[in-house]
Amino acid sequence: MEEFVAVHEVKPETKYHYKKEILEMNKAEIAANKDIWMNNYCANAALINKSRNVDILYKDPKWQNQECLIVGAGPTLDLDIENIKKHKQKVVIICTDSALNPLMKNGIKPNFVFTQNTQESVLDLFSGFPTKDLKVVANVFQPPELFAKIKSELYFYAPFEDETVLNNFVQLTPHIPKILKKPSTLVMAYIFARCMKFRTIYLLGADFCFETPEKVYCNDVLYKNNSFKGDIVTPEDIFLEKTKTYRELFYSAEDLFRMIVMESPDSTFNCSQNSILYNVNWLFFDEIMKRQATTKSNVFEFAQVLSPIGDEDVMRMNELTLNYFKAQISRSMLKNVGRYVKERNVGEWLNRHEDFKDKYCVVCGAGPSLQDNIELLKKYRDRFTVFGVDASLMPLYKAGIEPDAILTIDPCNLSRFFHDYHGNHTALFASVHTHYKAIEAWKNKIYFYYPTPMKRHQLWMLALIKEYSNLPFILPFNNCGSTMILFAHEMGFKEIAIMGIDFSYTGDKMYANNAVSESIIGFGEKVDNKEKIEKHLNKYGLQKVINCKGETVYSDAPFLIYAKTLENLINSRKMTNIINVGTSILKIPYMPFDQYVKRFDS
Repeated sequence: MEEFVAVHEVKPETKYHYKKEILEMNKAEIAANKDIWMNNYCANAALINKSRNVDILYKDPKWQNQECLIVGAGPTLDLDIENIKKHKQKVVIICTDSALNPLMKNGIKPNFVFTQNTQESVLDLFSGFPTKDLKVVANVFQPPELFAKIKSELYFYAPFEDETVLNNFVQLTPHIPKILKKPSTLVMAYIFARCMKFRTIYLLGADFCFETPEKVYCNDVLYKNNSFKGDIVTPEDIFLEKTKTYRELFYSAEDLFRMIVMESPDSTFNCSQNSILYNVNWLFFDEIMKRQATTKSNVFEFAQVLSPIGDEDVMRMNELTLNYFKAQISRSMLKNVGRYVKERNVGEWLNRHEDFKDKYCVVCGAGPSLQDNIELLKKYRDRFTVFGVDASLMPLYKAGIEPDAILTIDPCNLSRFFHDYHGNHTALFASVHTHYKAIEAWKNKIYFYYPTPMKRHQLWMLALIKEYSNLPFILPFNNCGSTMILFAHEMGFKEIAIMGIDFSYTGDKMYANNAVSESIIGFGEKVDNKEKIEKHLNKYGLQKVINCKGETVYSDAPFLIYAKTLENLINSRKMTNIINVGTSILKIPYMPFDQYVKRFDS
């Protein structure tokens, strides 16, 4: 997560670009080619004067009621060619020049082709198919040989960049519309589409990444050679897997996603089946197109929504989570529909106040101190409704305790929590945005919910997917343990005991015995002594605090936020039926578990 850029009030790093490297790349390209470009412009001048300019397209109001699909030539375009064919009548298609042949070869004629390449290699991209009926949005600096070849309907623009000779050029040619120059043709096509004021813009083939340098493009691209140069970097893709890209592509993606999320976040969807456009709303193109005609009332009219607590730390962390996992969430929401319609939702538990009002509940986290109370909990198992979190399942199960239910809330792939569970008693409380592989791995009953608050994109998706029309909402905290405590409280239990929710590294351990969390995180070893704590967790702001037993223990910045927000909730809502029976840094009523269970011995 260290590589993730949380976009809050991001500002451009230069006058016109969100990444300063874009200006640097532009300056280098312009300095190297300015003489050739001016010669090309002079050769094209007569054609430009008798052709149309792009501003005639900008002035047409009809685009405002239409949706646009921008098609780049990234490798994953191959996965959506058939979907474009199926839905091509629903969108205005603007493709980059490199994506033109892949479309034409599959019987897809774009509405517009956007081109900016000033190298002779651009001629190769318009070969092997008729070009007379194409509408081409062209750069005035492109080779005159291109226009002699294609015979298409042309709409001209001039690329613009500050602090370069192009600035002087635009002053001398005010009659030619300008488009801000970007190294990426797809990014310029996106700017062009925004100028046309489409209602919605979808992106396909906007990967900006690849598995291997031999497969930088989709199939059927007519470039004879890979046009990218420079070193290769390895960022995470939108599904949090390592991928490869050229540094120049990386900077273009970084610039574009900032442009989208800061300027038009709710009208742009990245539908590329892999990409490094973080933070951008994501959805499968076929899924959104086949549901395009869906009309529903506002989801809040029929959903049960628990009111937010107003804690800024919780809200900030939830916001970060929603952005970080945006593509993961969308993908899982679609892939989980099939399981959802076969299962139940948490409303069945939330509406059982009469059943629970005289019962005791224990909520088990996976903190180190869980181990101290497991044997006693096993002895008094029948006295409690036992709830856990995904990480506490295996410590409980291997001790002979099957919880009644566990809760999972994280959108990342936590399916490993469930791989060694073979019981049939425990139910899973899962958000519909739980990673689809975790849902596939769970063989028992699932009760679904959705966490609030949510961003507009998730609200829109819930309205779009009709199967989720009766989905209950719950308010998530910034961790599973706190959320499960709130959940249990809403069910109306007489009393709720909590254990293993240490929010600290009790006994210089990270988790209880048999927890598999360290391997999921990727530490490669059990974190069970002071040296390992400092080695792996110092980056999270380790600090020493005093726990409920008066012991000095390590905690960290996230844990301290978790503890503070849970304390604030319990105290502000006067939840007097919640008691800590384990070792924790929580400042709430505490009673050792061996004393707590004496009430059951009388």
